[in-house]
Amino acid sequence: MMPISMATAGQSYVVRRLSGNSEVRAHLRALGFHEGVSVTLINQLQGDVIVHVKDARIAINQEQALHIYV
Repeated sequence: MMPISMATAGQSYVVRRLSGNSEVRAHLRALGFHEGVSVTLINQLQGDVIVHVKDARIAINQEQALHIYV
């Protein structure tokens, strides 16, 4: 298991765990990140990532990306 910010661009992963306080986890879930959901890392730049989750492309910063484990 690793944070999505350490994943390889172009690869698909399954969200295994969300970390952080309840507000952080609630925010990530509102964006579509849930345990068991498939995500594809589209691009990564200095820890910030663009991911395809469900039917959307979402950009998240490095701090948020460190709370999503795949």
